[in-house]
Amino acid sequence: MITKSPLEKRVKRRITARTHRFFAVCPPGLKRMCHKEIISLSEQILNCEFQDIVMLSGGVEFTSTIQGCYAANLYLRTPSRILMRITKFKAENFRTLEKKLSQIEWELYIKPSLKVHVEVSTNSSRLYHTDAIAQRAENAIKDSFTDVSNVVKINSLNDIAQISDNEKNKMAMQTIMIRGENDLFEVSIDSSGELLHKRGLKENVGVAPIRETIAFAILSAMKYPESPTVASGVSSLSDNSTIFKANSLPLIDGMCGSGTFALEAAMVALNIPAGFFRRFAFENWQCFSKVQWDYMKKISSKNILIGDDRYKNPFIFGVDQDSFILKEFETMIQRFNLSSAIKTIKGDFLDILPEKITNSSNKGFVVLNPPYGKRIGENEDIEKIFFDIGKKLKSDFKGWRAGVIIPDKKFINYLHGRKSIMPIFHGGLEIYAVIVDC
Repeated sequence: MITKSPLEKRVKRRITARTHRFFAVCPPGLKRMCHKEIISLSEQILNCEFQDIVMLSGGVEFTSTIQGCYAANLYLRTPSRILMRITKFKAENFRTLEKKLSQIEWELYIKPSLKVHVEVSTNSSRLYHTDAIAQRAENAIKDSFTDVSNVVKINSLNDIAQISDNEKNKMAMQTIMIRGENDLFEVSIDSSGELLHKRGLKENVGVAPIRETIAFAILSAMKYPESPTVASGVSSLSDNSTIFKANSLPLIDGMCGSGTFALEAAMVALNIPAGFFRRFAFENWQCFSKVQWDYMKKISSKNILIGDDRYKNPFIFGVDQDSFILKEFETMIQRFNLSSAIKTIKGDFLDILPEKITNSSNKGFVVLNPPYGKRIGENEDIEKIFFDIGKKLKSDFKGWRAGVIIPDKKFINYLHGRKSIMPIFHGGLEIYAVIVDC
């Protein structure tokens, strides 16, 4: 019989055996969708209760266990990260702040071998110097361990971007986030690591790529993968009968680039959890159970439809004119065994005919992320691009449902059919997705 150490017993008693408050940080505009996702997840994942699910500024808060934290990171497609709340306290001066931070049992959360960085934000608080607050937190964490070399001073994601991938892997970094508002400070630990829009598939991306969280939101607004003529809502995570419809309903990613829409659509249609191919920060926590995590992934893998006999022919088509980026995309498709779902085609969207691409007369979905901003050449006429897209959809995609990203509302007039518009925020820009029944 293996005897647990006093620390292991404390971790089990104080962390593993208790419920905790978590916060799903959401991109602007995706909070309601994330709220629905968490409610759906709560109804479908056994042994993972999600309670007190509420929308707050910047995201969705919920109560669950550590296993619920695993499930949120694995399944949710809209959040940017999942934070676990550690404590909340009032501090009007640095003396009180230092005292409260030193009272946190950091050793229950962080392994001594981890490199830690602290991110601080404040609003309407007497303590507003973020560097000074981060330094106090670093000192408190250092004092919890005999090895004090594990804390590095990094106060922004821009600083992290300067660290090479090899250095990141060697360091196994853990983010602690401190938010102060009206002298109330909330301390959280990041369970996700890299932002959750990174699904673990891509190694290289194009210029100003759309994030996977936004791609999922647009696909959901299009009611993918349900029939454009009968769709009534986003399909459930475990509804294989609904997902099976996607096999006869094609999706064309007409300006695919590195394949964000095509890949996200494949993951949805094939029931692949959003985080199935990646790693998370919680895997380095003191309370992490590899047995429980492996079991959760094993259960999720049973519903994945890769290799299923019903999916013998591709039903998602990525079209682009760039041979180099298509070759990289094709390599990625093969690496993750998605060739039965996705096919790449070199060409101009304006020149293709859907029935020739899909070898079918079935109507389906078409998504377009036309060039704008950094992605458009100096001599390109953006007005003409959207005029041509609208003309193409009207002439060759009658009966299809289209999702088109536009940089300005004025371009909606170029798109013909029943339309709805959703604002999205990408790279500091407010852009729009137009859903069109052509």
